[in-house]
Amino acid sequence: EEEEEDVFTITQGGQQIEFVVGAKVEVLYDDEQWYPGEICSYTETTGKFRFKLTEGSNTRFAEWLPNADVRLVDFKVINDPGEANPNAITPGGPPPKTKLEEELEKEAAEGN
Repeated sequence: EEEEEDVFTITQGGQQIEFVVGAKVEVLYDDEQWYPGEICSYTETTGKFRFKLTEGSNTRFAEWLPNADVRLVDFKVINDPGEANPNAITPGGPPPKTKLEEELEKEAAEGN
């Protein structure tokens, strides 16, 4: 039997949207240009999505969504709560930093 595809839901551009792994995205690169890419996978433990650029470089990276540098192209807009997938997953964002992590980061920054 077919496994149900995980559906994810985030807010993008003020709209609630739903999307799946494999969705097309556009990625803002270091040169300030948007490049086409797609979502490869989702890691539940970190809450991050893996992306790859689909033109040219094949660069792969992991990021949280929503993200100012990643725009979903394939998605469904949810205009009404009744349209929302009841099983849609809201991905976890960056975890709150622990005091220890903040201290270590501060030390690392000062050590450079």
